[in-house]
Amino acid sequence: GLDGLEQLTTIGGELQISVNVALASISALSGLTSIGGTLKVFGMFALTNLEGLGGLVTIPGDLLLLSNHGLASVTGLSSLATVDGDAQITGNDELSCSDATAFLDDVTVGGDVTVENNKDGCE
Repeated sequence: GLDGLEQLTTIGGELQISVNVALASISALSGLTSIGGTLKVFGMFALTNLEGLGGLVTIPGDLLLLSNHGLASVTGLSSLATVDGDAQITGNDELSCSDATAFLDDVTVGGDVTVENNKDGCE
């Protein structure tokens, strides 16, 4: 897991959580309130939710949730209000397009929004 990161509050650059077969929880990041760039969650297999990222209100870069095979919920990002860059939620096998779209309806996105190829296709 990510044990030992519970006191982390700020990351000056981007946060990338990627290509891990076993990591099932990022709840150890629950103290995180600020990142300085893009949030990218990519190629995760066991991660089913984003609980632990609830302290993020603004992402100054892009929000990229890409090809996460177990991700079924984005409610862990429920405090997110602003993404300055693009928002892409694509290729998440267990995440419904309606959930992804409803989540982004409450977020101000400065760039392009892409929601496609998730659980139910998003056509």
